[in-house]
Amino acid sequence: MLKIEIDPSDLRREKGLIFVQNFNFIENSLREFILKLRSNLLFSNSQIAHFVQEKNAACVQCALVYPLSPPPKESYAHMLFECPVLETLKFEITEENQTLKFLLNNENAVMGSMNQNPVKRTAENIFMSAFNFIYYKNRNANRIITAKFLVKSIFNLINVETDKIELLTAINMLKASDLYLNDGEENR
Repeated sequence: MLKIEIDPSDLRREKGLIFVQNFNFIENSLREFILKLRSNLLFSNSQIAHFVQEKNAACVQCALVYPLSPPPKESYAHMLFECPVLETLKFEITEENQTLKFLLNNENAVMGSMNQNPVKRTAENIFMSAFNFIYYKNRNANRIITAKFLVKSIFNLINVETDKIELLTAINMLKASDLYLNDGEENR
């Protein structure tokens, strides 16, 4: 008989994403994205190209940022973890902000935050989900996504009137970013 052992920390992480998905004060499009992410229903360019001949399987962001080299296929893993453009954006956002370092852990993107503090875990899940949603939604827009654009878009997505401490914590983590404070010109 097959015995399956489940790590309690994995259950806590998954429950944290479900908790965020069920927040009724965040946009339905973000809630739907979290459901699709958890259910493995997000489609990469390579998956779409398998069914639609006109669709290019390449990563659009890699093609734009590195035009002299052939872009890699955008697989599910490339789209969420391996894309060098995505990794650069994460480093730019977290560069001077220790509270956002959880963004660099690729496991958090799919499984949810490992933070032991439930309020911070939820805030991190909100931020990570919003980050992934904005990147996913804009990755094929045929323009380079900038860290400044991501920070501004995440703020606009999660900045709603509420007294929920988890969301206020996520907003404050974002406001601590140098990119949020910098009102300079945006590249997008």
